[in-house]
Amino acid sequence: MHFRGCSDEPNLKPRIYHSGETEDAKEIFALMRTRYPRTPIFAAGFSLGGNVLLKWLGESETPPDLVAAVAVSVPYQLEVASDTMDNGFSKFYRNIMLKELKRLMLQKKKLFQRANEDHHSTYNELGNMKRHKTFRDFDHHVVAPLHGFESADDYYQRSSSRQYLKNIAVPTLLIHGKDDPLMTPEVVPNAEELSATTTLEAFEHGGHVGFVSGSLIKPRYWLEKRIPDFIQYHLKENNQRAAIKVSETA
Repeated sequence: MHFRGCSDEPNLKPRIYHSGETEDAKEIFALMRTRYPRTPIFAAGFSLGGNVLLKWLGESETPPDLVAAVAVSVPYQLEVASDTMDNGFSKFYRNIMLKELKRLMLQKKKLFQRANEDHHSTYNELGNMKRHKTFRDFDHHVVAPLHGFESADDYYQRSSSRQYLKNIAVPTLLIHGKDDPLMTPEVVPNAEELSATTTLEAFEHGGHVGFVSGSLIKPRYWLEKRIPDFIQYHLKENNQRAAIKVSETA
């Protein structure tokens, strides 16, 4: 799933995507379920996408009809991840991502200047977006006002997935590297915060969506095996339950 505006085609509303935006994911899932009513569906989310996935799973009053889900390298506490990006080598990643966000926003602003005076006025009220040097500044002055948050802190508090983990009813695997350069180990949830259907696999090494073993000559991309293994296990379980249900109603 492309987040709103990330497919090189800007959406036509002032809003963009953000770390707690689950409505688009819900709509896409509902469309898939309508088109393929009997097909087992799984979900995998990485980094920000993992935060959105976990928040969606935990905030839903009725569990989505998913067989299982996997979330990798999730910034469970957004304020911690945001502040971590201002230190050390993490600033390298921060600058690249902020540059891309600013490019997206300026592209939309130019589009609205030609096509929608009201939306262009909304963007003008955000001020000079190029001046923001940190995620906290950008989130406070751009993301928050565009999406109905009072501040960056309000956005971080309401959008962080950690508080939703205990409510997840879908079998879910969390994969995390304690040496993730984009956050500190303190973001990793403890066992008491997880639901009965949620499993955390936290490793000393793995980086941010890395988890590469082997050697430089023969690298082994561990995620490419672990995620399908988890999915296959729950697909088998799902098929067995379905078979039992059919036999009971026959």
